[in-house]
Amino acid sequence: MTGAFASHIGRIETLNETIHPMRMAQAAAMLGLGREAADTLSGEGTALPPLFHLFFTNNTSDAGALNPDGHEKLGGFMPDVTSAGPFEGKPVVRRMWAAGDISFDGYLRVGEMARRTSTITSIEEKKGSTGPLIFVNVERVIEAASGRVTEKRTIVYREPPATTAIAPESQDMPGQDGMQHHFTWHPDAIQLFRFSALTW
Repeated sequence: MTGAFASHIGRIETLNETIHPMRMAQAAAMLGLGREAADTLSGEGTALPPLFHLFFTNNTSDAGALNPDGHEKLGGFMPDVTSAGPFEGKPVVRRMWAAGDISFDGYLRVGEMARRTSTITSIEEKKGSTGPLIFVNVERVIEAASGRVTEKRTIVYREPPATTAIAPESQDMPGQDGMQHHFTWHPDAIQLFRFSALTW
């Protein structure tokens, strides 16, 4: 996409954080894994299980720098999609996580200093059944001494739903052929709240 948002392509944001044992223990408690698992996971040098990187290297934005949905106000790292294009002049847009891809090379470990580098790789405008959409692709690389996690996120901005809109029920998605392990988890409201607290 060219024009108003072209200058954001290639934009980089970095953040350093120690992989702290307390955060690991809190994640284990949130998942209901038990005290023994929490002690093991929070031990110095313990390898992070897959997806536990989500609890680290997240921005800690001041309350005044947030949108009503809790995300950072647009115009910093992420483009202000309300400044031009189909959402120009709109007071608010809805942000959604449209897709993601994660790869692991080695393991991040408790006690290590991790560095997250986020790069905007592309911005694209499309038309959907509900109206215009703007897709922002971000590559996030978290590196530490023992490993690296590379995550590609596709964030989509769209018109906010009508206040009377009812979200459709979620549908089960088929697993990939040849998968070796799977599990089903149905989080309750308290777990969702605690997960949000760990990943904000």
